[in-house]
Amino acid sequence: MANASTLKPISLRILALVVMFVPAAARAETNEVSYSPAGMPVAPGASPPSSIPATLNLPRNAVGSIPAVVIVHASGGLLPNGPEPDYVAAFTEAGMATFVIDMWTPRGVPAGAAAFGGLGGIDRRPRTPVDTLPDVFGALKFLAANPAIDARRIGVMGFSWGAALSFLAASELAAVRALDSKLRFAAHAGHYFVCWPYLPGGPGAGAVAMPWTGAPIQLQVAGQDDYDDADGGASCTKLVEGLPQAKREHVTLLVHANASHAWDVKLPGPMTFEDRFSHRGRGGPVRFVPDQTVAAAARSATIAFFQAAFGR
Repeated sequence: MANASTLKPISLRILALVVMFVPAAARAETNEVSYSPAGMPVAPGASPPSSIPATLNLPRNAVGSIPAVVIVHASGGLLPNGPEPDYVAAFTEAGMATFVIDMWTPRGVPAGAAAFGGLGGIDRRPRTPVDTLPDVFGALKFLAANPAIDARRIGVMGFSWGAALSFLAASELAAVRALDSKLRFAAHAGHYFVCWPYLPGGPGAGAVAMPWTGAPIQLQVAGQDDYDDADGGASCTKLVEGLPQAKREHVTLLVHANASHAWDVKLPGPMTFEDRFSHRGRGGPVRFVPDQTVAAAARSATIAFFQAAFGR
């Protein structure tokens, strides 16, 4: 349930749940797999790859069917210094499976800033995140067919591009088109979610107006995110507060007031990249400032969110 306190900057104290990390491989059974996308993109001429590579991590001490979380990367793809390994470790520690998908490799999109033209090249990503929704829904179908996974407790989380996908996957219409069944994600989380496209008049406003599945949504945003013009979280607060009550009650907004986009990417220091989606679609430079204190707080909040959603 969203309330006034969730619309304020969250505490940066590191919760005990994720203070101590040990390598996920020591506690998880890791399997490299591939799966088929589900549904078709809506953009003219867009088509998903025939298969998507992914890594399934199952806690070694799991008993019975367990919950799982699909983890969706940002525009830079899967990188050695990305946040995914820390989340795999945290979810494994909490007794949940993870499914890390790789959308770029089968599309021939390079990893890093070259994917989005951040260093002066061309943008190699699909036209919009909507075109990669089949990757996410296919992951849901794949996990639901695994007897080790509880099909009623499968969530999705993502970073930046992946955060948009997690949010968009809450659309009932999109789910019906892709799944043609009652299978739905049980919870959705997005990190450094960018809000301007979903405000009235924005290119993604239609997704806000459509019926949602009713699953809980957690959005963690950066107050100094140049995609939203570093407005201190104002765009995201406006987005959530403008929702009808029936939708607003399912959304929790956490604003990290002093954080930048990609706060949990392990860069050697602050860096700046170009992106056509930045500054509310005008394009331009985006600051990436690593902040491991914010990263740890965000992980803790994410684990707690999924534990509550899954009834653990």
